[in-house]
Amino acid sequence: MRFLLDTNIIIFMLLGKTESISHEVEDIISDFSNTLCVSSASIIETILLHKTHKIRLGFKVEELTNVIEDQLYLNILHTKDEHLKTYSQLEIIPNHKDQIDHFIISQAISEKMILVSSDRKFKEYSTQKLEFVFNKR
Repeated sequence: MRFLLDTNIIIFMLLGKTESISHEVEDIISDFSNTLCVSSASIIETILLHKTHKIRLGFKVEELTNVIEDQLYLNILHTKDEHLKTYSQLEIIPNHKDQIDHFIISQAISEKMILVSSDRKFKEYSTQKLEFVFNKR
């Protein structure tokens, strides 16, 4: 199966916060038959969190993509025209203003990938063809 991991899951993995990852999500991550991806938007968000001192990475931020690919064994999902089209058509749910979330959701819908996140609001996009696994911490 193909999964898109949200920024919060990537950060838990990068920081070694395994206690913040549910057993269900851990099973998904550890199943080598699954294809695991991270959005380029999540990489941008992670760099921003590092630059604003909201997280501390244990390596130089410019090494982030190498760590994601070579140590976490994740594929980077880069922006495609179809993602932008889905993003332009996405109906935003009330009280969910995070534009990076909206784009990551659009990528998951476009790619028919299952989105894994700790954000409960994502479930409300299931009516727009989002498949979602909630990381219950």
